[in-house]
This record gives sequence, structure tokens and C-alpha cells, in this order.
Amino acid sequence: MSLLNEPSVDFHLKLNEQSFHIPNELLKNNVQKVQKLVERESRRLCGLFEELNFVVAGHDPSNCINKLNEIIKAVELLERKLEKRVNVEGELLKRIEYRFNYYKELEELKKNENRDGLISWYQRYTNLLIGDYLTRNNKVYDQELSLDNVDTIVRLKRKNTSPTASRSPVNAGLQFLRSQGLEHHLDYDILVTANQISKSLDVHHDLTLLVNWIKENQAYLTSKSSTLEFETRLQEYIELVKVQDYPAAIGCFQDHLIKFINTNFEELQLASGLLVFIKSFKGQRPQQTEVKNDAHNLKSKRGFCQYFFGVPSPRDPDANCRSSENESRTKASTNGDFVRYTRVLSDERWNILKRLFLQEYYSMYGISQHDPLLIYLSLGISTLKTKSCLLDRYSPAKGNDEIDKFFSIELNHSKCPVCSPEFAPIANDLPYAHHIQSNLFDNPVMLPNGNIYDSKKLKLLASKLASKKLYNLDQGQVVDPIDRNVYYEKDFVTMYPT
Repeated sequence: MSLLNEPSVDFHLKLNEQSFHIPNELLKNNVQKVQKLVERESRRLCGLFEELNFVVAGHDPSNCINKLNEIIKAVELLERKLEKRVNVEGELLKRIEYRFNYYKELEELKKNENRDGLISWYQRYTNLLIGDYLTRNNKVYDQELSLDNVDTIVRLKRKNTSPTASRSPVNAGLQFLRSQGLEHHLDYDILVTANQISKSLDVHHDLTLLVNWIKENQAYLTSKSSTLEFETRLQEYIELVKVQDYPAAIGCFQDHLIKFINTNFEELQLASGLLVFIKSFKGQRPQQTEVKNDAHNLKSKRGFCQYFFGVPSPRDPDANCRSSENESRTKASTNGDFVRYTRVLSDERWNILKRLFLQEYYSMYGISQHDPLLIYLSLGISTLKTKSCLLDRYSPAKGNDEIDKFFSIELNHSKCPVCSPEFAPIANDLPYAHHIQSNLFDNPVMLPNGNIYDSKKLKLLASKLASKKLYNLDQGQVVDPIDRNVYYEKDFVTMYPT
């Protein structure tokens, strides 16, 4: 049996395969960039040497010197670019080396049965999972992405996928990893980029970073037949229509959307109709209501419909008070076109776009979309969860408040991690643990519903409930504290340890 009854090294390697897969993919990407760089600069240098030969043949010393200087500058520029690529490769190889040594250390600790060393190793691993979680879910970028920030323009121009890109250490996860000396064990730059782009979509409704990322990874998205580019450009078009910048919207449609006509014809048909639909409604809008249509009211359904279409929302309780003219337009607003266009204009599309981006982004690097920390917590919690956990699930829909208060005070003294407010949401959908060895009480009995309790404690609970007149119990009756049904002691089934 293992020293700590924990998984093998091979299990950890398979579970954390992405920690080697990501730098491997980045190495391949770096090699491709070097090849393209060498091919491009080689063609340029060949052209310069041909020009030099032509100048030499003309016996023009002045032009020869100028051409030689141009060649020297081109070679120096190539050297600097190659040096940058070499530094990137060195950083990626260092990451792989750190991770290899990390799991090699685990193998040695298990081989030598070093308990203290194993505990220390798992503490570092836990810190690594915490750093991963903080990096993915950091909220500091909400402030960073503010358009009022002077550094925003510089940050938008950064190469998002470059592992050596200079980033300000504002991310809480990155700060934590550096404080623990674990920054080489996690591809934090990849996670920071995902966090940054997703926050720009979800919080600020800004497509700039996403559009730049799509341009950088066009080949990959095309090979997967991804719809991310189409959905992004469609959202760009919709935002232009929302602000009534119709010339820019038409330009966006012609430049970026028309090429998807063979694959997304229905969506393009809806998008083109959106422009006409909104303009027609705005043209019919009464003059006196134009002042009330404020874009700040878009969060409410009523304000949304009023702003874009100049009509009350469908099923608006105040619709009966409208004039006959508005009533006729309300009927038009309830047709299928209105429903379709309100879905297109809804801000929920930003969340859909965010999820689509994260799906493509994590898929490209072989990263799980689920937080590893929560996965590990779920594995641990699932071994502890029993039918006695999360008692609130068994509370009656219309229970007696006094009885609920009694059970809460009398019974909920457990320090069970599964029932704690922090872990209860994670444990709620997990299955119960299957224990092959029972841990029973002094006098274990099973009720007809399958729940097992200490018979003395059940009888004591029944006595308290009867004395407080919370239940009308006859002699020999008890109450199950989970489902709160009444059972007879004669139905007890005595249990025995196995």
C-alpha cells in the first residue's frame, strides 16, 4: 500500500498532461515563426545581394557602400529577431525542465517513502492549483481594461500569445505563484490572456482584443471550421447598428461578413434585415417619444424595446393604456421577427461569445475549461459525501418554521466540509461515497427508508420533540431528522459492523 494511499506518478502525469502539452505547442509555434522569419529575410537578402552585384558591375563605389550598409542592417535586424525567438525557446524549455524535475521529485519521494517530503510536495501542488484558479478568475483586469487607463493602448498592441511578453504583475494568481516560486510550473501567460480577453467581452463589451487574437490564430480557426470569427464580426456589426452608425455597419457587413454567405446565410439574412427593421421602427416612432428613448434603459426589457423599436415590450402590463396607434404597433412587435431581432440585440450574446472564445482558446492549448482546483476538490469531497450531508435538501417545501429552527440548532453541529457553505455548492451534484467498510455507532439501527442512526439518539430526539410539542408522537414512535417522517421502533432493523 502506498505511504499516503495516494495515486501513482503516472496518474499525476496523465492528469496534468496539459502542463507539458502547452509548452510543446508553443515550441512548435516558435519553430514555425523562425522558419517563416528565415525564409522571408533570406529572400530579402538575396534581393539585396543581387542589387549589390548590379551596382558593383557599374563601378559605383558610393552606391556599393550604401548597399553594403543596407545589407549589414538587414543582417543585424535578423540576428535580433532570431535572438528573441531563441529566448522564447529557452524560456519554454526551462518550463518543461522545471515540471519534469517536479514529478521526478515525486517519484523519488515515493520510492524513499519520505512522508514529510510527500506532504511538502502536495502542499506545493495545492499552491499551484490555487495559483491556477486565481490566474483564471482574477478580477484586477476589470480596472486594467478601463478605457480611461493610459496603458490600455499599449497593452492592446501586445502580442497576446507571446510567452515572453512583458506584463505588469497585477494578476493575483501570478503574484501568488511568484511568491511561492512556482511561476515556471504554470503557463500563466496563456491563462492571463484568456482572462484578459474574456473580461474585455463580458465586462466592457469590447471586441478589440478578441479581433486581434483571431487575426493571430486565423489558420487554426479555419482548420477547425470555427464560427468564432463570424460570431465576432456579427457582434461588431450589431454594436454598430445599436449606436446607429449605419455606414460603418454596412462597411463591416461588406468587409467581414459577406464572405460567410455560403455557411451562415440565414444569420446574414437576419443581420441585413435588422438594419431595415430598426430603421423602419425608428421612422414610425412618434416625435414626442424620441426624447424618452435613452440607451441607459437598455438593461430593462421595456427600455430595450422602447429604445430600438419605439414600442412597449410584449406582454407589457401597461400596454392596455396605450393609444390605438401604439396598440397596432405592439401587435407587430409580437410577431416572429420581433422576437428574433430582440434575441440578436440582447446583451446575452456577449456571454455566448465569451464562452465560444474560451472553448476555442482552451481547445487550442489542450487546457480543461474546468478549474483544476475545483476538480481536485470535487474528487476529495465525493469521498466524504454521505446521505447525512446537505440536510437542507430534505426540508419540506412548506415546513414549520419552529421545527426547522429546532433541527437547525439541535442537529447541525457538524464540522463536515461537505456541508460547509464553501463546499456545499460543489458537493451538491456529486454522488454519495461508496464505503465498503461501515463506521457505525454503539446501537446502530436502520429505518424503513434506509437511513441508519444510533437508536438511543433517535429516541432522545423523539422525546425532545414531544416535550416541545413540535410533533404528536405516540409511544414507540421516532422521527427521522433527514426526511422528518415518523416511524415505529418496531420497524427498526439492527445493523452489525462489517
